[in-house]
Amino acid sequence: MHAIPTTVYSPVFSSRMGFLLSFCFQTSLLFTPNTCFTSKMIYPGRILAGEAPGSDQHLICYHTTPVTDDCGEDTFSMRAEYGERLATALLIIYVIGKVFADNGDVGISIIAPPYGSQLGFSAHTTNLAIAIAGAVDLFSRLFFGWLTDRPFCKGRRGNFLACTWLVEATAALAFGEIAGVGWELKPISMNQKRRLAGPPTNFQMAAYFTCFALQGVCSGTAMTQMIIVLSDWVGPERMAKSLAIMMVNLGLLYVPAQAILGYLSDILGSYVWSMRLCSLWLLIGGLVFLLEAPIRRFVRTRHTIHLNRRKFAARSSPTDESSFQRIRSPWCQHTEDSVVIEEGPVTPPSHPLMAEAGLSDSTIPFIGSQSGDDISPSRV
Repeated sequence: MHAIPTTVYSPVFSSRMGFLLSFCFQTSLLFTPNTCFTSKMIYPGRILAGEAPGSDQHLICYHTTPVTDDCGEDTFSMRAEYGERLATALLIIYVIGKVFADNGDVGISIIAPPYGSQLGFSAHTTNLAIAIAGAVDLFSRLFFGWLTDRPFCKGRRGNFLACTWLVEATAALAFGEIAGVGWELKPISMNQKRRLAGPPTNFQMAAYFTCFALQGVCSGTAMTQMIIVLSDWVGPERMAKSLAIMMVNLGLLYVPAQAILGYLSDILGSYVWSMRLCSLWLLIGGLVFLLEAPIRRFVRTRHTIHLNRRKFAARSSPTDESSFQRIRSPWCQHTEDSVVIEEGPVTPPSHPLMAEAGLSDSTIPFIGSQSGDDISPSRV
């Protein structure tokens, strides 16, 4: 990967400035459609009735249904609105943390073998370190996958994954310290190159194997927890779309991240600062994942404030219960509890109600009318 800047771009751009301009241009071409696609998919839309098992279509109307006393905070629509906002916020921090951490993890896996050759290790020693990392990777997938399925790990898998990446960031930082190069961002000198090319010490060999093994454990553990944490955060019904968003971002950002690591090793003459950059990316990814608890508290607080405002607006609106009362039709004196009672404005009657006068439906056709001085009899 370190040969990308010198072999691919050298026929077109012979200078470092030309490579940077080309890299920025191609990165912008990748990021523009990626941003549009992600913003389109990540925008919270309306949940359809079929997506919520066991729910009716009339319940899923939280975008337009006002909050009244009959529709409280515990209804399905309010829970769906809160769940969608929380899932969107958690998905954002998941994608950001996953992009940084995966680029650091993959970067270590790519540059660790040539870094060992640069330290003076033989091909046999480097292959043995790769084999050890693969063995502990498999063991960690099985063990930590079983461990995080236990009931006591429920709700803590996000923090566990964050701690895994923080440990891997420490291992990457220790990887860079094996060479004994200082922290000045400048190309290494000839003396340092000769010292690196010399036979490695026992301490360097032990540190190299230890760091490679830690990287294998953390990489395997993170791979098993990736889908589990995403399912815990966004829910099964949003799993497919969230996984697509994550994979699109990872696929588009893998190439520029590895190109940065290769270019950094070319201009500085060693993989030390590339390892330190991987450590920084893993540190950022782990710290971002630790934001799960603050994000949950923030979304819950905002949702509570939003509900209180909507309830206050519904109670203080002009069309409240003070201007509407429940009235019955005089012809319906006996109603069941299941009958819907109409509501309307209270207006005084213009004439005496016939029901109040003791009249029934059968007496109406036989009531006589007055014509002049004659009063026709009425049959009761």
